[in-house]
Amino acid sequence: MKEKYLMLNTIEASSLQLAFIRSILTDYIYVEIDDTFIISCKKSLKDKLAPQLDIENIKYILVYVNEKSGGDVYCSGVNAKDEKKIKNIILL
Repeated sequence: MKEKYLMLNTIEASSLQLAFIRSILTDYIYVEIDDTFIISCKKSLKDKLAPQLDIENIKYILVYVNEKSGGDVYCSGVNAKDEKKIKNIILL
């Protein structure tokens, strides 16, 4: 399982706010599904991202996972390409 990743769920974000988030994530491996971002990253992104979201008045839930042992990914209603990306981010 990947040692470090971040899950960001936006709440009632506008298309402009989502574009802002995507612009921050251009240098990262991530997948976006229904306003939720799963990002392969280090802790520094978490520390950088939260204040930027606050400045832009974006409502969000952000979860950073570090060194979580054991796990699996189950998906329903997600296309195969995105499911593969999610598994690569979390498990490889």
